Amino acid sequence: MKKILGMMLSLALVAVRLKSVAEPILQRIERTGTIRAGAWKDAKPFGYVN
Repeated sequence: MKKILGMMLSLALVAVRLKSVAEPILQRIERTGTIRAGAWKDAKPFGYVN
């Protein structure tokens, strides 16, 4: 019984977290005024290190 309650609680917390993370990108750009971009070091051709 405790395992089931623990699973239900953790699923509820994950669902709440996903809802808060799911802000549309354009709304976040309008709200913050910045655009975030990035690349991995090993992603060709953008991760080239000379």
